[in-house]
Amino acid sequence: PKRPDLGVYTMRVRNGGNPDLLPEETAVTYAGVIFQPKRIEGLMISADFWHYDQENLIGTLGANTMLRNEDTLDPGRIERGPSPGGGLVGEVIALNDTFGNFHRYATEGWDFEARYQTKLGDDTLAFSAVATKLGSAETQSLGFGPRELVTRYSYASWRVNATGQWRRGSLDVVGHLNWIGRQEGAPPFEGLPAGQSALAMFNISVG
Repeated sequence: PKRPDLGVYTMRVRNGGNPDLLPEETAVTYAGVIFQPKRIEGLMISADFWHYDQENLIGTLGANTMLRNEDTLDPGRIERGPSPGGGLVGEVIALNDTFGNFHRYATEGWDFEARYQTKLGDDTLAFSAVATKLGSAETQSLGFGPRELVTRYSYASWRVNATGQWRRGSLDVVGHLNWIGRQEGAPPFEGLPAGQSALAMFNISVG
């Protein structure tokens, strides 16, 4: 970017380890509640909140990112030749793209679970469901501001799995629901346009 007049040319890129790496760090916050009412035998409901904040994540940047953010890099990451004068910097000779503590990732959300089972005469009824609500998933790398990932790519805001069962003697009927919420930018599912994808699947088995 500092010498667009040079056009396209080749340079050396060094990859590999880095003895100056810092350890990755993760701060975790977790809290949950479980509700089992005595008046409704067989019922259990739980909710859990979680938050993860990871810093100093190890990775590489790539040549394009390094060149766009040269002024924020540590000395020695970009090696240039002599200046040709006229206030211009020299052309890039080599890039040091070894591993570094460049990245941060933070995410939080809720996990929910509900279970219920009861007998009605000769029948047994059971229901279970688990769901995850992704509140935020933010990534940040050197040279880029925070990016929110919820509803983008594989970061659906909701994921739900539910199962219902009815059993009498040797007869067993089970229904299962799998639902994944909106995912902008996700590959299109059949019959749904890319960028607005949601997926629900339901099946029943009898045995």
